[in-house]
Amino acid sequence: MAVIIDVHAHHFSPALLRFLAQAQIPLAPGGARRTRSPVPILPFEARLPLMAEAGVGRQILSSALCAYTPDAKLGVQGAQLVNDEFAHTCADEPRRFSFWAALPLPHVDASLAELARAFDELGALGVILHCSCLGESIARAEFDPIFAELDRRRAVVFLHPCQDGIGSRALNDWDLTVCAGASFEDTVAALHLIARQVPRRFPRVRKAS
Repeated sequence: MAVIIDVHAHHFSPALLRFLAQAQIPLAPGGARRTRSPVPILPFEARLPLMAEAGVGRQILSSALCAYTPDAKLGVQGAQLVNDEFAHTCADEPRRFSFWAALPLPHVDASLAELARAFDELGALGVILHCSCLGESIARAEFDPIFAELDRRRAVVFLHPCQDGIGSRALNDWDLTVCAGASFEDTVAALHLIARQVPRRFPRVRKAS
């Protein structure tokens, strides 16, 4: 019997929310108006009955919120907080949960180190990359070493909107950041990756779908 796997299963960690608040890292970068988690935060133990009700056998956990920050130390702390929490959850329920690892972008060396830790020590299935980083393209040349390492590992990338409305007042000032802006983010990120020939140059990187 086929198992339904939910690859887009966010967990809004209370610990991460506290960390982002203490570090003064905005939940929604780029001028978007969101100042709180976009969904009610349920206790994690409520997830299994909801999965059973929906017929979902496994979830790949990910964080829709990222600790992308110019401060490398804070970025590493945020990524490690997410990855350690998810790894612990997956170890407790290995048949039910896996996870996409967070990376401390835009810091390339730190991201490569956390990528190796997440795969080799924590058992991550892949990584989550947000569609932009601090208002700049995820496809820019400085991130090529990360894509090269993902290519070497034949890793899966889960590309996700960061909900910044691509920095557009036409979206953010009209509260369209999520309902319309997410699709624009996906489209722009995909076109940037194609324009820089990332899929051609790193063909073994796989996408979550």
